[in-house]
Amino acid sequence: MAPSRQDPKTIWVGSDDGLVHITRDAGETWQEITPPEMREFSRVSLIDASPHRPGAAYLAAKRYQLDDRAPYAWKTNDYGRTWTKIVNGIGPSDYVHVVREDPKRAGLLYAGAEHGVYVSFDDGEDWQPLSLNLPDVQVPDLVVEEHDLVIATHGRSFYVLDNIEPLRQLTEAVAQEAVHLFTPPEAVRRVYPASTDYYLRGAAAGASVEFLDAKGTVANRQAGPRLNTAGAHRIAARCSLHPLQRSQRAAVDLHGRRPRHKIVACRANTPRFAIFIRST
Repeated sequence: MAPSRQDPKTIWVGSDDGLVHITRDAGETWQEITPPEMREFSRVSLIDASPHRPGAAYLAAKRYQLDDRAPYAWKTNDYGRTWTKIVNGIGPSDYVHVVREDPKRAGLLYAGAEHGVYVSFDDGEDWQPLSLNLPDVQVPDLVVEEHDLVIATHGRSFYVLDNIEPLRQLTEAVAQEAVHLFTPPEAVRRVYPASTDYYLRGAAAGASVEFLDAKGTVANRQAGPRLNTAGAHRIAARCSLHPLQRSQRAAVDLHGRRPRHKIVACRANTPRFAIFIRST
């Protein structure tokens, strides 16, 4: 069941015997909108209503219990009147459990399949693997949480792909640039450091990344052969901690501990946290 994100009266529903229905009047009436290509007794695994377009949704179905392990996924942009199959690039025996659209970039899709994760930059026309260092594992569901892709697996724990901003910003034009610095998300000091990503189309003779403070002073500089290689790079820098003066230590936290540091926000997309890449 997938409620619309734009219209509270619109709800999409799929069944485990191969039927899809929609209501646009809060359940008063229902209309069957099963994709014509979907074979009888296919199991509708999940429907995801688009966060960008009211009449759009993505559907994943599977038939492995009928000895058919092929991938099945469709999309619609007209409330189910027409459907387009979207499985090009997914493995022939890698049946799909879930398809979800990125909430920030329309047409950026993520798919969880029996053997891993896929990504599509063109609304499902083509897919490519995004499993990276994941084991060969079933991914029954996934969800985008702010800047991260959270992945559920069957029996192999949870995984998080941190900072998917490069995926959101990646285009054909970006891929053709000699060097490209992706706009980093705003970061707040936590367990993980603030990070930024850049892309080199070819190996560089030299590259360095500099983090500047509010006065324009270099607070952190990183360089070395590992930054010069072709491909994608991620650089991290920890946000600073300012020690508290004795007069500021009166307060205690919920566990009775007296704090010794205050948290400082690092804004990676403002002049307080500027980044420069130099290639030579």
